[in-house]
Amino acid sequence: MKNLKFYIIGLVFAVFALTSCENNDPIVGGENPLQSDAARSAMSELQTHFTDDGQLRSTNNPSNNILFDYCFDFEYPVTLSYNTGTTVTVGSFSDLVDILVAMTDTLYIDGIVFPFNVEVFDDASGTVVVQTIANEAEFNTLLDSCGFDDDDCVCTDQYAPVCVEIQGVNGGDAFTIEYSNFCEAECDGFTQADIVDCDYSDPSNSGDDCFVFNYPISLIGDDGVAVTATDEASFNAILYASNGFYDFVYPFDVTLEDGIVRSITSSSDFEALIQACIGVDPCNCTDVVDPVCVEVNGPAGNETIEFTNMCEAECAGFTQADVVDCDTANNCIENFTVTTGDCIDENSYTVTFDFTADGFTGDFELYTRNDVLFAVGSMSDLPVTHAMPLSGSLEDYIEVKLLNSTGSECEYETEWYPPNCTTPACWEFVYPVSFTQPGGATITVNDRASFDNDFNPQNDTMVYPFDVVVDGVTSTIDTPNGLFMVGGFDRMCD
Repeated sequence: MKNLKFYIIGLVFAVFALTSCENNDPIVGGENPLQSDAARSAMSELQTHFTDDGQLRSTNNPSNNILFDYCFDFEYPVTLSYNTGTTVTVGSFSDLVDILVAMTDTLYIDGIVFPFNVEVFDDASGTVVVQTIANEAEFNTLLDSCGFDDDDCVCTDQYAPVCVEIQGVNGGDAFTIEYSNFCEAECDGFTQADIVDCDYSDPSNSGDDCFVFNYPISLIGDDGVAVTATDEASFNAILYASNGFYDFVYPFDVTLEDGIVRSITSSSDFEALIQACIGVDPCNCTDVVDPVCVEVNGPAGNETIEFTNMCEAECAGFTQADVVDCDTANNCIENFTVTTGDCIDENSYTVTFDFTADGFTGDFELYTRNDVLFAVGSMSDLPVTHAMPLSGSLEDYIEVKLLNSTGSECEYETEWYPPNCTTPACWEFVYPVSFTQPGGATITVNDRASFDNDFNPQNDTMVYPFDVVVDGVTSTIDTPNGLFMVGGFDRMCD
């Protein structure tokens, strides 16, 4: 078996590769984060790479790759803590972006659980390597090596693209990143000797207007976990941290420049689309439909990929010896859609599931995370609507399983962003309340005007406990976490 790899150059991202990649399992430490100035500095710096709505800042991200535009990427999950004392376990880079764009001067990350793993680019070997950060001192050493305060490079906006090839983690397949010009590549430490062919013939025909994705679409990382992109911003954020190792969840739709909607059902479909966009047809295959299948090492294990004919398979680097039977038993579920409805209460909302499965007429089972049975239904009842409990994660999840006539299992899983079913009410202090200043002095105030005038949320610390009124109900706040749970100072009544 082989790894199937292809590149997309000149689209909304610099490069994309379909490949297998073996990482070490992420290190997950204890449950108690340690206060970390390095964590706060790292998050504050990474926040500058995104706009307030989660878009990548083009000026801060010339390569569209986190290892070179920022410095490193965490291996997930990683556990962080807010300055309020709240702990959060981050399962993916897209989850981390949600945290970054929500950070303010009064709510920010200032703690982390040690040890944790990061991926960094090793200049000496020219490869991506995994590094374990065991304590605050090692975290500071990593940040010092990043040189966040260095700004010695000033490049023009000239578009004269150059590409460099990077060796994947633990000897995994190489991937390519594109820079707008050689100056930007040189700023990241590359020389003319590192430049490789960008694999397209005409930069003016780079495919920027060839098609757009019809969101949402899902991608699977090298850990086998599906991540859903709901728009171009979240899609770019996923690829920003992918280091070339992501596969699509098929099928998905794109809209071509002439307005035609096209369904992409396989990696070979998508590769053909990209080749058409950038004017590349290295194999000159015919349109004869004579399907052949090969088995590859995909992100989630062994996968069967179907090509239109043998010529297309050979174009992707396979031979007759790689051909296997086109057994689609495990890929029988197609056109899976998730439509979220209205909130039922603060803990649940309605969601409608629909899909097709050729040749299946029996029952199916729906499972939430950790393989918990959620519901059982019949194919004849589709689409089905259920009350979905909010999982508390940034994305909710479902897996559908069913059996075909031979008893072979068929399954499909996906994630999506749930609606916000909570509208926190504003709150007011029950005066008097007290707070301490950095010098140790304790100040007591008896009204809102005095509090607004004297309290500095960046430097002063509340004295606990104190009482607040929320919707006419008086509650006692004993800890910073309690203050966070009522919305922090941003939710004080006007």
